[in-house]
Amino acid sequence: MAWLSACLFLLSAGLLQQAVGVGVTCLWEKYFHIGHNVSGACGMSKHRPPGCGSQSLRLTADGKPLLAYHHSNDTAHFAIPAPAKAALHLRCELTCAGLKSHSYCDITLQGGYPPHPPSRPECHIRHGDRDIQCSWDPGRWALLPTNYTLHWKQYAEECSPAGVVSGTNTSATVPYTDFCEENMTVWVVAQNGLGSVQSENADFHTVDIVKPHAPVITNHSVQPLEIFILWNLVYDELVGFCEVQYRTQEEGVWREGDDVAQDNFLLQNPQPFSVYEFRVRCSCEGGGVRSAWSNVYRALSSEAAPDGKMDVWSDCGMSDGQSECALVWKELPRSVARGKVLGYLLTVEHNTGNVTVMNFSTEEVGPREGVPGAANQSEICSGRCSRLPFSLQGVKGVNVMAYTSQGRTDPAPLALPKAGPEVPLAVSVTVAVEGRSLNVSWAPPTSLTQDVEYVVQCKEAGLHQTRGFDWIKVNGTQRSVILAGNYRNYTPYNLSLFGIFGNCRCLLGSVIVYTVQGVPPKVANLEVSEIKSSGVSLTWDHIPLAQRRGVILRYHLGQGNYTEYNVSGHRNSLLLLDLQPGQRYQFWIRAETAAGQGPRTYISFVTMMTYDYVPYTIVALLATFALGLLLVFLYRSLKRLQHCLGLTWCCEKVPDPKNSGLLRQIQYTGSWPGFFSLAEHSQKLSYVEVVEIQAQERDSFLETTPDPDGQTDGWDNEGQIQTEEEEEEEEKESKEEWREAGERSGSELGGEREDYSQMIDSEGREEGMSWSPTETQEIFSGYERHFMPSPLEV
Repeated sequence: MAWLSACLFLLSAGLLQQAVGVGVTCLWEKYFHIGHNVSGACGMSKHRPPGCGSQSLRLTADGKPLLAYHHSNDTAHFAIPAPAKAALHLRCELTCAGLKSHSYCDITLQGGYPPHPPSRPECHIRHGDRDIQCSWDPGRWALLPTNYTLHWKQYAEECSPAGVVSGTNTSATVPYTDFCEENMTVWVVAQNGLGSVQSENADFHTVDIVKPHAPVITNHSVQPLEIFILWNLVYDELVGFCEVQYRTQEEGVWREGDDVAQDNFLLQNPQPFSVYEFRVRCSCEGGGVRSAWSNVYRALSSEAAPDGKMDVWSDCGMSDGQSECALVWKELPRSVARGKVLGYLLTVEHNTGNVTVMNFSTEEVGPREGVPGAANQSEICSGRCSRLPFSLQGVKGVNVMAYTSQGRTDPAPLALPKAGPEVPLAVSVTVAVEGRSLNVSWAPPTSLTQDVEYVVQCKEAGLHQTRGFDWIKVNGTQRSVILAGNYRNYTPYNLSLFGIFGNCRCLLGSVIVYTVQGVPPKVANLEVSEIKSSGVSLTWDHIPLAQRRGVILRYHLGQGNYTEYNVSGHRNSLLLLDLQPGQRYQFWIRAETAAGQGPRTYISFVTMMTYDYVPYTIVALLATFALGLLLVFLYRSLKRLQHCLGLTWCCEKVPDPKNSGLLRQIQYTGSWPGFFSLAEHSQKLSYVEVVEIQAQERDSFLETTPDPDGQTDGWDNEGQIQTEEEEEEEEKESKEEWREAGERSGSELGGEREDYSQMIDSEGREEGMSWSPTETQEIFSGYERHFMPSPLEV
């Protein structure tokens, strides 16, 4: 192996990369082992500037500076700790004091792994050919260019002792001219810039590796309990042994056949009405390498009576306010049908007791590619299913059966969507999205002790026409199920959990789910429903379910770039408070799903104007208070004025003595009996004092004193009869009031003399008025004391 060591030494020397710059040389291997330290050096050329040594060399690896761990006269050695990337860029630069232009060199190293040992090669000689075909498994990819060579060695003296041939990373061919029909040993060598490895040796005789052509399966026959297949060989090769593998289309693993002959195989007890797949390979007589597998051959087993019953369900919804239902059932599995389904029988029991039997062929209601209103059947059902519009009103029970040429299935009862036993509806339903499938789990009520069967139903939500409809039934002990289907992104699906109790079904819970959610669209119809001076009420429309692209978690409302309000996705209104009167505002709203927030919708409004009633209220109160004071003042002034007016009225009613009948009598007779002297009679009256009488006193006076005109208002007219005592008492009171009034007025008549002197005593002209001497004396004695002027004034 000395020659191999020499080759490796020369190869290692050739891989040493030298990149020469102006005065600097990078000395690194071109490849490095990822995850291992990388060592190298930088050297200075003979034309280095004066005064520069190896300590002036600086290295940067992917922009990070590194320090040298060893220096010589003209070389600096560096170590890069375990690079994790597949490429490494290095720059070595010379930095010297006074150096005008920096000298450097650049290099990029490629990282990878040493080659993985290939598997032991498998070799054969194809029948009719003489070359040796060998193949192997290269193992892990090294990330680096790797060469694979096939080596062999022969032991016969007349043959070449050894040889090598290049190949791909998985195979190589040894020409028939390079070997003899003798024993051989072969192996594979893999080599790259980080090392070289070889596979295990494979020893064989060239006669034993001859490989026959693959057989061809030509025919088969089917019996109720068996399938018989036949094949033949190409070029009438002598076959020593053949093997057969088979499986059904539903299975993924091949099974080994027993009792295989050279040209036929018998499969006993196959599943009825099932498609079986077969393949065969053979080896030449005397052993050796087996041929390749034949092409897959398919055969259908015979029919048998159906075994089991159908999976029946109903799809009910509302259309134009009316309930619509369709009877749906899934295509029977071959293991249940065990033959070709020819049609279906429906037995309907009505509430009246009548029973109706209906027969439908598969062409009428069976699974088909096209249905009205849909591009294909898969848009209506996730799997292959049949739909039959069917009214369940007045129906007591429905049973469905499928029939073949060998018999019919067991009756499958339909769980009717009407009230069943009373069960609580508080069922927790959770959904986990795993790729393109839905993992549904639930927790039923603990009080549910009755025998129950669960149905998980799925259909696309938000559409008038049902699409993506599917369901699955499980027994009462199961608590989860996986729904797999061609679910679309950003599409809502309504998952419903039903409980079947006897012949009735009851909805236990439902939830809207998405396999993949997206950003929601704009919120529509953002409006102001009520506006005031300090607040408004905003309303908006929920995004239609078919357009939401995800579960609306919340609504964001705000001004500018800030969110001020977060509203639950179930609400569609918000009351904004603490706004300023008469101000313009602009608010926006947008919806949020798990994928993010949608675009904004804006609205502008102006709050109502208002007035600050507090200062106006204060002003009004002050004005009211001032008005009250003014009214009080006016009232008091009016009272005083009324007093004055009352005195004037009183003065007007006081008779002038000059005009009285008494004075005229005196003037006529020339004497005043019992009152004044003649001297006094000759005196001229020039002063009369008028005294104010209070309102109450005047009123009482008016009520108890006859009118000066001589009329007795309210007395004779009202028919009141007074006794002598009452009249005397009233006269006494009247006299007393006149006396008091005269006393109060004595000092206040100075300014009224002229007016009083001009008053005409109308009473004096009244006829039938007489005064007694006593009364006259009393009256004028008062006048003499209070009204008459003093001698000085006269």
